Amino acid sequence: MKLWRDNISGTAIRKGEKGMTTPKITEMLNLLDHLREGQNEQLFGKTVQLVNNRLEVADD
Repeated sequence: MKLWRDNISGTAIRKGEKGMTTPKITEMLNLLDHLREGQNEQLFGKTVQLVNNRLEVADD
């Protein structure tokens, strides 16, 4: 069963379809798509790092 809301498909989003989420969610998904363990990146004005498969804020 597929549940569609405002022509948005969760299945399509999970499969990597672009442009179906808000700009902030799109930014987060793009970051997670290429970020690797121990790598720092900017997200929403903060430096974040992937540590043990978790996204952590590197600065406060």
